[in-house]
Amino acid sequence: MKLLIVFIVARNKLKNRVQEIVNSISDEFYKIFSNDGAVLIWFGSWVKGDAYLQSDIDLAIKSDQQLDNKKLSTFRQYLDEFPTLYKVDLVDMRDAGELLKTEIERYGKIL
Repeated sequence: MKLLIVFIVARNKLKNRVQEIVNSISDEFYKIFSNDGAVLIWFGSWVKGDAYLQSDIDLAIKSDQQLDNKKLSTFRQYLDEFPTLYKVDLVDMRDAGELLKTEIERYGKIL
C-alpha cells in the first residue's frame, strides 16, 4: 500500500512539472503570435492521463491563416532550446492528417 501511495505522489508531481513546462511554452507562444489569431493546443498522453515517464509533450497550432515563417522559426527555436528532457512535438493543424486532427479536436486542451 505504501508503495502505491509513493507511486501516486510521484506521478502527480511529474504531471505538475509537465503542466509547468506546457504553461511556460504557452506563454512564449502567445507572446510571439499575440496578433495572429492562432491558438496552441495540448494533446496526447499527458492530457488523456495515460502518459509514462518518457512520454513526449504533444502540441498543435491551430490557425485560420498561414503563420509568418519567421515567427514559426522563432517559436521552434524556443522549443529546441527549452531546458527540459522531454521531447516536444509541434504539429500544424493545417498539415495534420484527418485521424490526427480528430484526435486533437476530441482530446486536445486549448491553452
